[in-house]
Amino acid sequence: MRATENLMQDHRVIELVLPAVERLGRGAQRGKLTDRVAGEMAIAFLQVFADAYHHGKEELHLFKAMEHRGVPRDLGLVYHLLEEHGRGRKHVRALAGSLAAAAEGDPDAAATFASNAGAYAKLLGHHIREEDAELWPLASRVLTEDDDASLIENFAEVEHKTLGDGGEASYREQAGQIAQRVGL
Repeated sequence: MRATENLMQDHRVIELVLPAVERLGRGAQRGKLTDRVAGEMAIAFLQVFADAYHHGKEELHLFKAMEHRGVPRDLGLVYHLLEEHGRGRKHVRALAGSLAAAAEGDPDAAATFASNAGAYAKLLGHHIREEDAELWPLASRVLTEDDDASLIENFAEVEHKTLGDGGEASYREQAGQIAQRVGL
C-alpha cells in the first residue's frame, strides 16, 4: 500500500463521523445537545483519530518528505492545508469547551456547539476533497519508492503511539458506533 492510499483510507473513516457531527450540531441549534455521550465520542474521535493520528502523519512525515523533494511547506498547497488543520483544531476545542453546558441546555453553549459543529464538518469535508484531488496526486509525483516505504514505516509508529493496541481498526469501529448512535 502506498502512503497516500493509507491516508486516503483515513479520510473514509473520518467521513463516517462528519455527518454525525453535523447532526449533533443541528440538534444543539434547536437549543440543547440531546446526546452528550455521542458528542463526547465524536470529539474524542476527532481529537485522536482525525487530528493526532491522521494530521500527525501528514504534518510529522508526509509534508516533511514532500518538502525534501522540493514542495514548499511555507506557501502554496501545503501551507494552506496546515492552516486548515489549525482552524479545525480551534473548532474542536470550541466543541469540547461548549459540550457540557450545551447538553445542560445553556443556549449560548448550544449555539457555540452548533456553530462549530457545522463549521468543522464543512471545513473538514472540503479539506478531505482537496487532499484527495490535489495533495495525493502531487505526493505521488514527487515522492520516490524509498520515500513511500519510509512513510509507511513512520505511519505505523504514529498509529502505535496515538491509537494504541486496537489501532486504526478500533477507531473505524468507533466511527461506526458514533454514526449509529446519532441515527445515521
